[in-house]
Amino acid sequence: MVNLFRAEWRKIVGNRPVALMLVWIYPIGAAVIMALAILAALLSEEVRSATRNAPQPWTAISVSAWSAINNSIGRILLLILTAYLFAGEYQWGTWKNIIPRTSRSRLLIAKFIALGVFIIIGYGSMTLIAALGSIIINSIAGAAILPPLNDTAALGTFARDYLISAFLALSLALVAACFTAIGGMATRSIIGGIVVGVLLTFADEALAGVLFVIGGLIPSLAGLFTVYYFMPSYNMGNISSIIMTGQPFRQFTMLPEQFTVITHSLETSVLIMVIWLVVLIGLIFFLFRRQDILG
Repeated sequence: MVNLFRAEWRKIVGNRPVALMLVWIYPIGAAVIMALAILAALLSEEVRSATRNAPQPWTAISVSAWSAINNSIGRILLLILTAYLFAGEYQWGTWKNIIPRTSRSRLLIAKFIALGVFIIIGYGSMTLIAALGSIIINSIAGAAILPPLNDTAALGTFARDYLISAFLALSLALVAACFTAIGGMATRSIIGGIVVGVLLTFADEALAGVLFVIGGLIPSLAGLFTVYYFMPSYNMGNISSIIMTGQPFRQFTMLPEQFTVITHSLETSVLIMVIWLVVLIGLIFFLFRRQDILG
C-alpha cells in the first residue's frame, strides 16, 4: 500500500503544472493575498486604523478558510484533481501495467488516500497561512490579537471548530469526488469525469430550486420537495449548523403551505451522509472490479 501511495504521490507532484494548479495554488494564493494585505498595513495608516477598530479573530479566519473547498472554483479544481487521479489511467492506457501487479481494491484505496492527503496539504496549509497573516497584520497595526495566543480555553475551542470545519469540508468534497470518480470510470476519460462530476455535484444543490418550481406549478407534486432533505448538500449544511449554532439548518423559512418542511436531527443527518458515502464508494469499487480493463 505504501508503494501504491508513493506512485500516486509522484504522479501528481511529478507533474508540476498539475501540482501547481490543483494543490499548491491554495497556499500560494493565500500567501500572495496575505503579503499584499501586510504591505497595505505597512504603507497605509488608514488600513492600520481600520484594523485597530475592528480586529479580525485569527481563529475565525482560519476556520472559515475551509469553506473555500466548496465554493465554485474550489470545487471545480477538486473535481479536476479527482478526475486526474481516477480517470488518468484509462486515458494513458497504464492500467494494463498496473492491475496485474496488485488488487484493484488496493489501487482504489491508494487513490482515495492520496486524494485526501493532497486536499489536507493544500487547504490545511492555506488556512494556517491565513491565520498567520492575520496575526502579523494585527501586530503591525497595533491591534489586539484575538484570541490571545496564550488563551488555552480559546485555543481549545479553536481546535474543535477547526477540526469540525475540516471534517465537514472534506466530507462534502468526498461526495463530489465520488461523483467525479464514477464519471471518470464510466467515460474512461479525464474530461468525462470532470463533466459528470460537475453535473452531479451542482445538480445536488440545484435540486431544491427544481423541485420548488415543480411543486409550485403542480401542487400535487409538492411532496417531491422532501427529496431535497435527503441530499448531501442539505445534510452537510444541517450538520454544520447544529454543531456551530445548536440550531438545525433552515434554508427555506417561507415556503408555501403545499411544501412540507423537514428538520433532521444531528444523528439523522450524519446517518444520511454515511449512507451516501458508503453507497457511492461501494459503487466505485463494484464498478471497478467488474470493468474489463485489460481486454
